[in-house]
Amino acid sequence: MEGLVRIWDTESRSCLGIATGHIGAVGAVAFSKKAKNFFVSGSSDRTIKLWNLAHVLESHGAEEPVKLTSQAAVAAHDKDINSVAVSPNDSLSVPALRTAQVWRLPHLVSMMVLRGHKRGVWCVEFSPVDQCVITASGDKTIKILALSDGSCLKTFEGHTASVLQASFLTRGTQIISSGADGLVKLWTIKSNECIATFDQHDDKIWALAVGKRTEMLASGGSDSLINLWHDCTVADEEEALLKEAEETLKDQDLANALADINYVKAIHLAIELRRPYKLHNVFTELHRKAHEVDHIHTVIRALGKEELRLLLEYVREWNTKPNFCHVAQFVLFLLFSVLPAADIMEVRGINELLEGLIPYSQRHYSRIDRFVRSTYLLDYTLASMSVLIPPEVDSQSSKLLARTCMQTRQHEPSFTPANLTAVELDLESQNTESTEIMMIRLEKKRASPNGLDKMKTTDGDVKIDDTGNLYDEPDMTRQDSSKKRKSASLRKRKSKVIGTDSFKDSTSANATTVALQA
Repeated sequence: MEGLVRIWDTESRSCLGIATGHIGAVGAVAFSKKAKNFFVSGSSDRTIKLWNLAHVLESHGAEEPVKLTSQAAVAAHDKDINSVAVSPNDSLSVPALRTAQVWRLPHLVSMMVLRGHKRGVWCVEFSPVDQCVITASGDKTIKILALSDGSCLKTFEGHTASVLQASFLTRGTQIISSGADGLVKLWTIKSNECIATFDQHDDKIWALAVGKRTEMLASGGSDSLINLWHDCTVADEEEALLKEAEETLKDQDLANALADINYVKAIHLAIELRRPYKLHNVFTELHRKAHEVDHIHTVIRALGKEELRLLLEYVREWNTKPNFCHVAQFVLFLLFSVLPAADIMEVRGINELLEGLIPYSQRHYSRIDRFVRSTYLLDYTLASMSVLIPPEVDSQSSKLLARTCMQTRQHEPSFTPANLTAVELDLESQNTESTEIMMIRLEKKRASPNGLDKMKTTDGDVKIDDTGNLYDEPDMTRQDSSKKRKSASLRKRKSKVIGTDSFKDSTSANATTVALQA
């Protein structure tokens, strides 16, 4: 029979009373919060009724259920009533339809209409501490509406379908909601954020009941399931504290391992604690100390599949940054050198990891190859400028320069090819153009204190003047005194006066030449 409301004793599981009066299906019921002596019902007949429970309480234990009659009734809306709520002080009632209308109890006098939703309101509930209500609507939102003026204080968005139920938790600081998307969401009122989402239903969640101490709640859905939820916030906080303490101890162990240069232990701890920066520092030190690499091979072989995956993820991130790419390539070299290819291919997500490693590795290789090629151009330029000397010539010429400097300090009177040793004579056979130029400059410097101002090579290819400049004119000879040059000039003039066809100077300038055999 439609339109009935039954009162049940949960301990004896017996019916205590029956309320009759609605002519349609009853879709919403709310008990008084303070005295527990009445309840309000809403029906599809678009009416809300107030029922007194005094007779039921007096006849508790009777064999037959008590017949109840309504004390007040009113046609509240023009459509079906989805929900009804009673305020904590038992003075107000709010049924929910498209709008939420506030009624004063016990005579059901209309006070105001709460608006703001774009679609119908499925649920309404009073705040246990403030003068406001929450409403859950088919427009996928939850709103907090003020009872003073009906304004919207806050709006919560996050459900992907209609919000069917909503209730306050933890003394009005949080909200729990359920929707047609099969999700239960926990909200923080202060920040308007969803802090947790629970997915245990496969269909719409029509019912959501909160325990007296809000430590337990129950949800029922169209999937024929009733789930009981337990508040594990305290347990999670304690677990987080224990985990934090363990991580602190391991962080200290990691710092001690780095201080003791125990790279094997440091790598294990850095991977376990998810410390990519610490791990990068460890491999940076190993990159600088090549003799320590052999000890790391054992660690790499002992890595599990998950640890190897984390290491490759870190390497992939390092490889994208120019400052870290050298260490990343060093680690890749160790991994590919130590581990078989079959073990690497068994790592979960290896294809995605390799796709991120290959492009940047090719880019780094191309960049280094360009740098190496550019060094050849620098060597060629310096060699063309006669700045570079072959290594074998440079080592022997350095000995010759050291000896000549020592002779200069000892004020030796002369320096001739006779003073060259067998090693130095062998150097002459290996001499190149750059070495020849250096030796000529050296001879000029040594010859100047003894009055030598003219030098000539036997092959006539390279010459220098008093200032050390080089000339390429063959067989150029410099006179050693200005007087002899003037004498030759006078003789030429006399020959022209007396009509002599030619005049040959019988005296040649005394010059000292130093011949260097190429």
